[in-house]
Amino acid sequence: MSLYRSLAALVLAVLATALPARAQSTYVPVETRFNAEQFQAAGLHRLSPEELATLNRLLRDDQAAVVRRATAPDREQEPVRSSIAGEFRGWSRGTVFTLANGDSWQVTEGSYSVRPVSNPSVTIRPGVISGWYMEVDGHPVKAKVRRLK
Repeated sequence: MSLYRSLAALVLAVLATALPARAQSTYVPVETRFNAEQFQAAGLHRLSPEELATLNRLLRDDQAAVVRRATAPDREQEPVRSSIAGEFRGWSRGTVFTLANGDSWQVTEGSYSVRPVSNPSVTIRPGVISGWYMEVDGHPVKAKVRRLK
């Protein structure tokens, strides 16, 4: 069984690096991926026809899941556009903003003070390298934030 798991992990790793478009269009059964020597060296010759069919089904299903994940739009990286629910007076580290869309974001760095503004529009964008930054319409300073909810 250990050999079976090792082989399955190896094959899954190979599949995960395959081009998504190619992977989506065709699945190549294990018995045709390897030549006879490789098939034997991997111990695949010991599998019954039912076990080989199960391995192929598992790999085909996993490949399809990898393709779906690789080609799905990454909604977690899209900008968030909403407005601050209530009055905005600026921020300091730890300030929590609740947006009209129900999201909650907490300031992680810096501070900024302004005259009170009611329900200003905000855009929260992912940073180039990491983190998220909140921009309040009409204000030049961005707050580094993290999503709470």
